[in-house]
Amino acid sequence: MAPFKSTLARSVGKLLGVYKETDLSLRGDVQSLRKPPSIPPVEASGGTEIVTATKKYHVFLGSSEQSLSVTTSGACEVLVVAGGGSGGYFYGSGGGAGGVVHAAEFPVEAGVTYKASAGNGADARASSTGFGNNGNNSYFKPSPAPAAPSATNLYAKGGGGGGYSGDGDPAFNNTHRDSIGSGGGTVGPADPNDGDTNFQSTTQHPTGVNYSNRGASGQPADNGGGGGGAGAAAGVNQDGSISDPASPGGAGRPFSNFPAPVLAPAIPSPVRSDWTTAVGPTGLFAGGGTGYNAPATIARTPGGGGGWDDPQSGVHNAIDYTGGGGSGPNPGPGYGGNGIVIVYYPTEPRPA
Repeated sequence: MAPFKSTLARSVGKLLGVYKETDLSLRGDVQSLRKPPSIPPVEASGGTEIVTATKKYHVFLGSSEQSLSVTTSGACEVLVVAGGGSGGYFYGSGGGAGGVVHAAEFPVEAGVTYKASAGNGADARASSTGFGNNGNNSYFKPSPAPAAPSATNLYAKGGGGGGYSGDGDPAFNNTHRDSIGSGGGTVGPADPNDGDTNFQSTTQHPTGVNYSNRGASGQPADNGGGGGGAGAAAGVNQDGSISDPASPGGAGRPFSNFPAPVLAPAIPSPVRSDWTTAVGPTGLFAGGGTGYNAPATIARTPGGGGGWDDPQSGVHNAIDYTGGGGSGPNPGPGYGGNGIVIVYYPTEPRPA
């Protein structure tokens, strides 16, 4: 007897075949429904970790060297903000914001430990005359690379100290400190070019981009110029133009993947509230400090730079963990804000 052939079996076979391949074109081309390959997300530990449904952040505060240990290779977005400069004393100028280095696609390797250090902001001057102090450097680097500018590292330099109404700095023979991050301002009357910055060239990893700007020359005679910010040079317009009067500091620069509402839990109290306001939802960092400008009142610079009011209050200090510059009120200048290092990456696989 001939073998029994089931039409049901043939129908089931055809049905199952739909899940293997299907005709997706009008010309009869057959394409597979298999999922395309994907890249696994980075996996790492270290610093203060903030995890959302789709993202992970590692936040590093303080100048002591800290570790990020990587177990799965990939690319991270890294923000390195140096410490801000302090304001100059006695009709002083604002301190420059700490330099910022941003890498959108910094490669990290499994089995490698990376080191982060967030430089402190500059202390305020205690004497009756004198320039502000420069802020301290920040970096992110693979271990055991030296903590210095190099093609393997992200290295941000501290903000320049603000000028004061006195003689030029004998170490540099000018009316302001030479800048290493954004420039400190000068006190008028002064040549507008006195606020130009002599940025030291810094070797970076190829993915790193530097952000820093010049301070302003204060006008008229008793006004202090603002310090430069990561987003703009100092000046009344805060948009890169130097105007008269030039007391406001340069605005900070936004980095949209580093919003304050998400990162705020990593910032200690009581700084957290002011930090959240200064950085905001757009991720503003490194605003320059305000220069002396009595009797006007100037709010804190966007991005954490110190402001000015008379009688002066705590607003002349920059906000820590923004890299902002301190302001230059009379008599007591403001200190620079501490820096910060943040590493970010998605926690979901990406298309290959």
